[in-house]
Amino acid sequence: MMIIAQFYPSIGGAEQECRKIAKQLKKTGHEVSVLTQYREDLPAYELIDGVPVYRKIRGWHWYELSYMLSVLILLFRYRKNFDVMCCFGLYLYIAPAVLFRFLTGKRVLVRLESGGGTGDLLKAAQLSWGALTIRCACRADGIIAISRQIEEELLARGFPVKKVFRIPNSVDTETFSPAAHLKDEDIPIISYIGRLTRGKGVELFIEGLTLLRQTNPEFKAFVVGGGEQRSSLEELVLARGLNDRITFIGEIPDAHAVVPYYQRSYLIVMPSYSEGMPLVLLEAMACGVPVVASRVGGITDVIGLPEQQRPEPGGYWIGAHGILVPPDDVPALTAAIKRLLADSALHRELARKAREAAVTTYSLGTVIQHYVKHVTGAME
Repeated sequence: MMIIAQFYPSIGGAEQECRKIAKQLKKTGHEVSVLTQYREDLPAYELIDGVPVYRKIRGWHWYELSYMLSVLILLFRYRKNFDVMCCFGLYLYIAPAVLFRFLTGKRVLVRLESGGGTGDLLKAAQLSWGALTIRCACRADGIIAISRQIEEELLARGFPVKKVFRIPNSVDTETFSPAAHLKDEDIPIISYIGRLTRGKGVELFIEGLTLLRQTNPEFKAFVVGGGEQRSSLEELVLARGLNDRITFIGEIPDAHAVVPYYQRSYLIVMPSYSEGMPLVLLEAMACGVPVVASRVGGITDVIGLPEQQRPEPGGYWIGAHGILVPPDDVPALTAAIKRLLADSALHRELARKAREAAVTTYSLGTVIQHYVKHVTGAME
């Protein structure tokens, strides 16, 4: 039983990963179901990818307490459908899931989605019942950290070492795969793909392109995604005189439809202030597209940067699978983009190594093996 606050058609990172894992576990012969929050605009029950989805968690008066009670009741109602619960995110369903574990003997895993200033531990602490949520998570059978940063935060908070293990996010390397860049595309395309929300640093991307124009007049850019900042970002593009260079594509919920934007791009920019392990990074790598990204969260794990490595003169670091820049450093971001535009050999090397890492380490098939091990092996 996968338990998550929101599920498809929501397309955040956790929602996408939950859907992929559920679908793949079902393919490998496991019975899987999803329990999530009720939404008036969606069915309370439906099959998605052949997986039963129950949108039935509700909160009424005394919201947090009634929400947890709702989860507990639903777990008892569907108790014959599952042996193991996997909770995505450190939220109000943790306490009832752990209580249900003690009452029935069924196992529970907790998967943290992000760390740092916007991480799960910080968000949970802001809940009225946050202290209980964190204490109950400590008593789960296993705690999944998708990045080294999250693992270190868990251990620092006193989570048992033997219960914490790393399983990264995954990417479908068949759907996301390289394609020859268009031969008639003489002007390089620099893209941002992701949500247009605070913390993603899309404004830094626009400011970086403003600086880039001073020395590299020929380029185009795509901004692929939706969010509450779109209007303000479009205004910023107009103010910087980049409306002839930057095209806002909008949100593309279908994975297959977004692939061409990766494949057409010469490089992808991810200027986030904080991250867990963003799927956009893995998808770009799988498509063989170099990435310039902020040195935050799980991005550093994936890019493959030694901790003591010194930065290049422009203030950026060249890792095994991409280039890292300090968060909120527009000059360094611009310098890293310029380096990839000017150094075709480095571009080819990063593209090749990124694709290899996506296939060998982060492919959906590889990651699912870790879940099977911990759900059916370590949980016995």
